[in-house]
Amino acid sequence: FIQVRNYTRPDVNLDELASEFTLKGIFVRKMLQQMHSAPDPITRNNLEKALYLGLSAFEGEVKYYEN
Repeated sequence: FIQVRNYTRPDVNLDELASEFTLKGIFVRKMLQQMHSAPDPITRNNLEKALYLGLSAFEGEVKYYEN
């Protein structure tokens, strides 16, 4: 049994996005602030996943399914 984990991230310049005066820029700044003040690595990892999921949503790559 082999378990494979995907640790790849989108090729995005977070600092550049954070400097934008847009809703996306505000989102990135807030998420980076939360990540830097995260109390532990697990929380930081979850916030990082949320950041990239949010960026995908901004690009329209995340579909909302109401079940």
